[in-house]
Amino acid sequence: MKPLVLGGTGFIGLNIVKLLTQRGIRVRVSRRPSSNTIFLRKLRPELVYADMEDLHSLRQAMQGCDTVFMAAAPYPRFSLGPRDQIERALYKLDNVIQAAMDTGLRRLIYTSSVVTADWRTAAHQVLDEDHVATHAPPRAVYHALKIALERRFIDATRKGLPGVALCPTGCLGEYDAKAGTGFFLVALARGMLKAYPEGRINMVDVEAVARAHLAAAESACLARNRYLIGGHNMMVSDLVHQVCQRYDLKEPNRHVPLTIAALRSIRDEWECRRNPGKRPLMAREFVDMLRFGRHVSSRRAIRDLDLPVPPFHQTLHRAWTWFARYGYLGPEFKPRRAAARLPLRTASTTQ
Repeated sequence: MKPLVLGGTGFIGLNIVKLLTQRGIRVRVSRRPSSNTIFLRKLRPELVYADMEDLHSLRQAMQGCDTVFMAAAPYPRFSLGPRDQIERALYKLDNVIQAAMDTGLRRLIYTSSVVTADWRTAAHQVLDEDHVATHAPPRAVYHALKIALERRFIDATRKGLPGVALCPTGCLGEYDAKAGTGFFLVALARGMLKAYPEGRINMVDVEAVARAHLAAAESACLARNRYLIGGHNMMVSDLVHQVCQRYDLKEPNRHVPLTIAALRSIRDEWECRRNPGKRPLMAREFVDMLRFGRHVSSRRAIRDLDLPVPPFHQTLHRAWTWFARYGYLGPEFKPRRAAARLPLRTASTTQ
């Protein structure tokens, strides 16, 4: 395999690069002048310039490669101005698809999202690959962008693009440098999360997500062009309780109604637009994920991609230790305090 990783400086991308490197595969990683390569440098991949808005640079980056991992799918910074964000994201994806077709890739693995599963089903229903969203919930920009991108990608596979879309749930693990999914660990450790909205979630080990990407690249023939990549179904309250019990944190005892959380997230977005260096405590896309979230089954990924599902306390321990090592949790937390204690009440996604 001669792989190129687009988005190799991001959370999932870094874990893909790490896994490929551990297996002795020489990796090429795209970067832009503004890319943060602090963690990537330790893995020593070949770095090349590529910008998804520049078709020529993508063609050059893909030359000599047979596999591309697109872990650089556009991410909406805010839920404001949705039409422009979606059009720009589709333009970038079209460039990647065109470059892949022009260079004759063997396979393009596209990192999508679990929000492309059908949110209109009954709240108690467990979703699989047969449940595909046809449109986004009202004013849910993250959902709208991810659904539009995946639809464009799947259409391209039906027209001859040798590709597969992987849809991870909430990822936990190393290299979450922007504290995206792991923001709740940081917020709980620093006493910033006084209340939280309840909802259905699924959490997956980011190392398992990377392994699924590699399996999708290596498989000679895949049964599907889209897979849900999950780990453990749970409620937010289960997750918060487990974290607080395991690491001796004060547990928030108030729930915020999801409608109120959505209004607060919009207010916080406007505040962050006025103060560019600030970020909302609870981003709008996270609130929307809880409002429209469903539990999922990853039995097909387990069967076809040999997706591992490690015990959740191991995944939580790795994430906590990484955040502690790099000072995200505050000076009082050291990696030695991250000892496993209690199992978390979860349901696996094999059902």
